[in-house]
Amino acid sequence: MRHLALDRLARVDYALTADRFFRAKLAEEWAASPSFDDDFQTAAPVILLPVSLENPNSEKTVRTSHVDLIGGDERFWQLGDGGPKQSPRAHEVALNQPLAEQLGVQRGDTVLLRLPRINTVPADSAFGDKQDTVVTQRLTVSDVLPAEGLGHFRLRPTQHLAYNAYVSLEWLADQLKQPGGANAILIGLRKDRENDTAKPYRRPNSKHGCTRRSPILDGMWNYRREAMSTLRPIECC
Repeated sequence: MRHLALDRLARVDYALTADRFFRAKLAEEWAASPSFDDDFQTAAPVILLPVSLENPNSEKTVRTSHVDLIGGDERFWQLGDGGPKQSPRAHEVALNQPLAEQLGVQRGDTVLLRLPRINTVPADSAFGDKQDTVVTQRLTVSDVLPAEGLGHFRLRPTQHLAYNAYVSLEWLADQLKQPGGANAILIGLRKDRENDTAKPYRRPNSKHGCTRRSPILDGMWNYRREAMSTLRPIECC
């Protein structure tokens, strides 16, 4: 279980996760701080969402509900092995092998992605949007990734198969009407520091200081660092 959990994290050492969207440029600001390069390779803004995918081309509708959608860019693919030759572009999606097999699709096929409609006002409010809470997008499968490294990336420790889908961060943020937004930042350790025990990172001289919270792996300590911890800003952007 420990080996599987660490393998699914790839080279992600810290993660900031939030229950709302914030500026994706916060990742660039962290990466530009003087002490960041001492221990870390990259800070990748991402959007992490639970979604469902459907194969509309089969004789009988095949739908998978428990899909982890990852909206990222080139910085995400720097965090481990197993990525595509080219990052998904607008209206494209890369699937990992278990998900592709579950849906019965391959590269070049079409799938339907069902996205939650993100509203700042709850739908059940008197001022809420009474329209559908799900937006459907038709995407082309650009690649099928082996279930290893980033191909089975997951922050939550579990022995279940990871059903992962990967899309463009910019495209996904636009579809969710959150342009320039992200709801997580993944911070990767430098390759030459993977066997070191680096000090916890704290962005200096900023109102967006970082403090330790609960470990990502529920108390499991990483052999190459002090701990896998979730970073959350004291004051969000």
